[in-house]
Amino acid sequence: MTNIALAILGLTLALLLSCTDNQALDFPSEEQVRQKHSSSSSSSAEFSSSSKPSSSSTLQPPSSSSMPSSSSTSPPPSSNSTPSSSSPVSCSEKTFNTDLYECKPDINPNGIYMKGGIEYGDKVYNAVLIGEQVWMAENLKYSASGSKCGNGNDFVDMNTSTCDIYGRLYNWATAMDACPPDWHIPSNAEWITLIYFVGTNAGTKLKSASGWGIYGNGTDDYGFSALPGGYVSSNFGGYLGEGNNGRWWSADTTESNAEYAHYREINTSMGVNSYSIPKSYLHSVRCVKD
Repeated sequence: MTNIALAILGLTLALLLSCTDNQALDFPSEEQVRQKHSSSSSSSAEFSSSSKPSSSSTLQPPSSSSMPSSSSTSPPPSSNSTPSSSSPVSCSEKTFNTDLYECKPDINPNGIYMKGGIEYGDKVYNAVLIGEQVWMAENLKYSASGSKCGNGNDFVDMNTSTCDIYGRLYNWATAMDACPPDWHIPSNAEWITLIYFVGTNAGTKLKSASGWGIYGNGTDDYGFSALPGGYVSSNFGGYLGEGNNGRWWSADTTESNAEYAHYREINTSMGVNSYSIPKSYLHSVRCVKD
């Protein structure tokens, strides 16, 4: 029994000595633990940045700075508001031939006006240089045979206060011969040249800064001073659109129907729209220089 006990004791001591051997257990030092932890954190961070989307690439609700503010949106203009736009360039800052043209800040600070104007009938008309074209700066008021004046909801031959403001109305055939010598009814191509020169929101830029009703005034950037003279409908009769609708004849007829001609219109939109209509309608006239 004694020998057996001694043998067991020897084995126990051998096991204890084996467990206390540093080579067998290979415990890391404190420095090794710190280095290993630092390496592990760095590795984890690299995995996080390379395998997970960054906050900038995740889909999140837009911040207040990325959403349009109330001032950057475009609410419909109120009936008596002037549409907002960039400030027009004043005449004094433009380049032009001062022998032929001049600024008239008392009329419009932005327009380049032809010196002397145009004497026609019993009136002198202003005209403005826009690009390379010269346009009358007001609707024609020449009392050509067949032209009419608005008078309330009706139209008459004699002059009225409506005509004093908006000019006379002409059917297409009368309009074609109504302009003074060296002037003519603009073609579609000439209207397009004007619109392209003026640029975006041409209707707003060509509208007069006053005189428009429910659709709002314009900015009159070039002194064109478009006014809403209304029109006479040959289909329904009566004088319509005074103060809200401006229509001006074009010299072009339609290809599909010679009884129809083109015209330009400014009303609700910021553009200058093109339509065709029977030549018997009565519209305003703007003459352009030959």
